[in-house]
Amino acid sequence: MLKIISSLLLCVWGLASCTGITPDAPHPTQDAGSISFFTTYPSYEGITDFIKHLEQQAPDLIRVQEIGSSVQGRPIYAVQVGNGKDALYIDAAHHGNEIITPMVALYFLKYLVEHRSEPEISGLLSTRVVYIIPCVNPDGYTARQRVNANGVDPNRNYSEAWRPSNADEDDSISPGQEPFSEPETRAVRDFIGAHPDIKIALTLHSGIDRIHYCRPNFDKPSIQDYSIYTRLSEEGRLRTANLGCGPAGVSPLTVAPTGGGRGTTLSWLHSKGLYAFTVECYGDGVYPWVVGEKYYPPEAHILDICKRWVPFEMFMLKAVSRLAGEPVSRITEIYRRGVRDD
Repeated sequence: MLKIISSLLLCVWGLASCTGITPDAPHPTQDAGSISFFTTYPSYEGITDFIKHLEQQAPDLIRVQEIGSSVQGRPIYAVQVGNGKDALYIDAAHHGNEIITPMVALYFLKYLVEHRSEPEISGLLSTRVVYIIPCVNPDGYTARQRVNANGVDPNRNYSEAWRPSNADEDDSISPGQEPFSEPETRAVRDFIGAHPDIKIALTLHSGIDRIHYCRPNFDKPSIQDYSIYTRLSEEGRLRTANLGCGPAGVSPLTVAPTGGGRGTTLSWLHSKGLYAFTVECYGDGVYPWVVGEKYYPPEAHILDICKRWVPFEMFMLKAVSRLAGEPVSRITEIYRRGVRDD
């Protein structure tokens, strides 16, 4: 009887035991800010320590802001780096079991801070700004589970093309009682709404090795120029072929009335007029090691994956200001000629 009660209690707490997911071990946080941080998967407290340590290192460049809290009361943070006017937005860990995604986001943050005195980075961060939410779903991340502590998939809880059920998907994927029913997605919604300077948005996931954007929906025209979407994704993917890894794939997604984008972060960000991409940063790609767990690499290769995506992230950061204040025809012309790295 005691074993049954104990199992039930574990199931109530974030559903972790019911899904066969082991909650994260309490990794030490004394290496926050150092490269050794990227040799293991940290606790959520370790992530928090990391961003606050970087803020202390560069208070003139970095601002850490609490933008909401999770179902279980964990704070959700956004990090701002740079002082420009045109913004790149990055979020990670909508799915708590995709534990490589906060590492990719945090390594890019660290890269910008460490190289801030170099002319290229200094120039970029004086004209642009990067917003990073390193962990949207801290309860799920702590329990190493896809869903939040209410059992809702945050990446099906956004308002664009939301449906009360996803019949073509696994029954375990719950979109919530209504759009933005979850505190985690409301935190993202409110943050995006408060920052009209965002031009490009990257929402990080894992499980495959691919870059997604929304396929044109002629029943609901958008303001984005799809030649730019194509150019950004194709130019961007080429920059992921490094460190022995092959280039990521590109897959446009249909959102409505059919398709896999219903209620997702990607479809909602796109509906707001942003050039939005789901970046599946690890999974079925070509790597110089054997892939075991598809959602995250072995700890020995965390740093490899983080470094692999830096050229892509830098490309998108450079592209941000090219999308600001230009008529669509002019932007299309620029991207048809190719986006240079300078």
